[in-house]
Amino acid sequence: MQRSKVIKTIILALCFTLALTCATGGKMLSKPPVPQPVARPDITIVVNGQETEYPVPPVIEQDRILVPVRDLAEQLGAKVEWLETQNRVVINNVKDRVEITIGEKSAYINGQKADMDVPARIIENRTFVPLRFISETLAAEVTWLPEERTVLIEFESPVKPVGGNIRLNNFIYSSGQLVVTGVARVWEANVLYEVTDQDGEVLFNGFTTASIGAPEWGDFTFSVDGDLSEAHVLRVFSESAKDGSKMDVVEYFLKPFGTAKVLAQEPGSILVEGILDGYSQQPVQFYFALSPETIITDDNNNQLEETDLKPGDQLQIWISYPGLVLESWPARAKAGKIIKLSENLES
Repeated sequence: MQRSKVIKTIILALCFTLALTCATGGKMLSKPPVPQPVARPDITIVVNGQETEYPVPPVIEQDRILVPVRDLAEQLGAKVEWLETQNRVVINNVKDRVEITIGEKSAYINGQKADMDVPARIIENRTFVPLRFISETLAAEVTWLPEERTVLIEFESPVKPVGGNIRLNNFIYSSGQLVVTGVARVWEANVLYEVTDQDGEVLFNGFTTASIGAPEWGDFTFSVDGDLSEAHVLRVFSESAKDGSKMDVVEYFLKPFGTAKVLAQEPGSILVEGILDGYSQQPVQFYFALSPETIITDDNNNQLEETDLKPGDQLQIWISYPGLVLESWPARAKAGKIIKLSENLES
């Protein structure tokens, strides 16, 4: 009797398995597949009016656009650090620090947890992150144009972006006149400028027209005449055709930061020593970062290259971004303009 019950149980189990197999077309039931990122080279990304081409096309995952983190963050004026042992990427700009771990939906913004719609991914040996999340975290405005398959990103950077659409070749400043030359790649060739005092009040403003408009680079020059004794910052920019906000902003201090002697030079930076106004009344060592935007001349306003700066040279230095001085030792800042003086300091 007991044996008969066991046989019936086995037969019922086999029937159930057979019915299940038939219902699923001969396949056992399994979990639905996890949606995988899909490459979308048809998506166009425009940053501050400039179409961008990344080395790897954007991807779509769960209706979210992901792009290579380094390319996007650097366009938005931030730096990227990869922590390989932690499988984590860190994004830093002047104000914020963003930490993202690969495969996780949680990010940390200045130490505070924030949720992303999709996790960061490693695709073709590059770290991909959600475009909207990163852009908006770095204070950019994102607009999706579905018919054009285009993402518009607009932001006002507190620092001059590398490869931006306005570059200064030189500025010559005195208490009664400021002469500025440069190149621009802006809509309708309109280049605007303003000069402010130490409190941010506008002392002078105006506009000029470059020799040609975007997408070509056009030369421009303008002068400001008047009492510039209280002038503190020169700001050159374009305006958004969408809402008139400032774009492609470049800023330079008009007051030299000090005079110093070059101790060492390597690609992208110099180590100097001197009395730097507003920082110390005693000689200090200071690192200055050099970039394609750093203006380097001699004291006759002839253009020089970074390689023309040698140990022992005496320099007059302006920092490029107001207030961007990092607390470290030696201290660090970014050089906006450097004049190599004819007479060197004694060794």
